[in-house]
Amino acid sequence: MKKNFINYALILVFAAIMSVSTMTVKAGNLASYVSMEPTLTNFGEQDFILVNKTGVEIYALYVTPHKSKTWGEDVLGIDTLYHNEYTTITFAPKTRSTYWDLRIEDDEGNYIEWYKFNLKQISKIQLFYENGEATAIYE
Repeated sequence: MKKNFINYALILVFAAIMSVSTMTVKAGNLASYVSMEPTLTNFGEQDFILVNKTGVEIYALYVTPHKSKTWGEDVLGIDTLYHNEYTTITFAPKTRSTYWDLRIEDDEGNYIEWYKFNLKQISKIQLFYENGEATAIYE
């Protein structure tokens, strides 16, 4: 019974991912985006999937409330995120902040920052870096 429930839950999550809308924004220039379509955030407040499409290995990832004055801890810890890999970022159930900023760093300390993602409305973020321009597509 438990295994069937897990399979059913995974199917529901996959269906939610496949039915979301997308939007592209430039790094550091993110406005609030609201979608009425189903997303992974229907199952949890701020949890999201982050996909690395930057072409480089991400050595550090920071996710902090938009109003925070510091970046806090690297959520990847000792792990890295290779190009075309993804990770799921989860939050404690009582986390209240709606808007969050992201910062990624490569092995040389170069960084890119994105601001004000509404994680209560976003379930997946894909990060890109092409021709010297950083962008994000989110659903």
